Amino acid sequence: MNLLVILPTQREIERVVKALGETQQQVIEIGSHLTSSQKRKNFELAATATSKIVIGTRSAILAPMAHIDEILIAEESVEHFQEQKAPYWNVRDMALLRSESEHCSITFISHSISLELARLVEIGWISATSERKFLGGHRANIATEPNSYHDTIRKALKNGPVLVSVSDKGYANTFSCQRCRNLALCECGGRQIIGKKNKYSCSICDYQSDQWRCQVCQADQIRIVKGGAEKIVEELGKAFPRVAIYSSTGDKAILSIDTSPAIVVSTFGVEPDVIGGYAGAVLLNGEALLNRALIRAEEELRFRWFKLATKVRSSGFIYLSLPASHSLSQALIGDNVMRAIRAESVERQAVLLPPYVRIIQVSGEERSISGLRRKLLEQFKELEILTSSDNRTINLKISHQGASPLLISLKALQKYRSAAGQELFLIRVDPYKL
Repeated sequence: MNLLVILPTQREIERVVKALGETQQQVIEIGSHLTSSQKRKNFELAATATSKIVIGTRSAILAPMAHIDEILIAEESVEHFQEQKAPYWNVRDMALLRSESEHCSITFISHSISLELARLVEIGWISATSERKFLGGHRANIATEPNSYHDTIRKALKNGPVLVSVSDKGYANTFSCQRCRNLALCECGGRQIIGKKNKYSCSICDYQSDQWRCQVCQADQIRIVKGGAEKIVEELGKAFPRVAIYSSTGDKAILSIDTSPAIVVSTFGVEPDVIGGYAGAVLLNGEALLNRALIRAEEELRFRWFKLATKVRSSGFIYLSLPASHSLSQALIGDNVMRAIRAESVERQAVLLPPYVRIIQVSGEERSISGLRRKLLEQFKELEILTSSDNRTINLKISHQGASPLLISLKALQKYRSAAGQELFLIRVDPYKL
């Protein structure tokens, strides 16, 4: 059997390869972590070997396999699977096209699927084979705001290590003046951040200092709006003075820890492995992550929290930094991720937002965009055009049925502009970030 497995990160690949152990099938890795010679060798093996498992990150979906029996995609909703260069494809769509053209089966596995995949299940394009319950015995052990998460940590520490998940590394990525509450800005206009305690820097320029003073009222007292991993470590060190505290972030990740009582403060995706799972998990920054100006904010948070919750043993404790009445809290308490996904899908469909319509984002010079906007409205009557504040980007909102002729027209326009020596438009179909 020839199997193509696509995973989000190199760390996930290492875990799966280790779990496979000694298998009769040849395991071939494909990804950006390989050298040029290794990539070439593994691409040749993928094309010629029989009874193989090809496993890799995003680019592996293009692996030159002569025959595929099944494609397996894990966590298809994550941003890792969005190609950053034109034509900006995503792994889910590429896998569906390859499955159809090569007549092989395809399986998606995820802690929380994307709304695009949920729509395909809804219309019968894909069948849902399992809606597994992830959390087992957690239902009675979930606490929410306004309760203190310190209580959850105290209970869990009696049984083993506790995971504290935060959204940002560093000390504080957003802070303001304690007196006038104005955000801390650099002279260049960028936001100031605190990478380490009393170490101030700009998010745009190379400004650095060990002192800060408000540009508006000249006060020097800061107010932390959103603390990062280092700030949380400092606070927990004061609250739990005799407990070992570890910090795991993208630039300094810890691979694993033992099962003795400890607190692990970690950003998402680099949580240390624990044999048997964590005794508890505190999921912070829920409101901040949920209120980001992104259409996928709730989808990303749902995936993040359900995945983190599965790292906790069945007898463990979980704290959610959202009220119990929130739909995401209810989904975790009831251990029913599909209920939350279907509820958000209904909301999207009611206001005609993706995935129930297609969004084609076109960017270019202001004058060219203005002319394109006028011509498209004349040609496509059902088209709705949303224009950015700088008039350099338009979002074309159209039904799935109407998207095909629109894309054909845009492709022809790009060919014309290329032949005429004009600057090409930047076109993204169903962009990840909106």
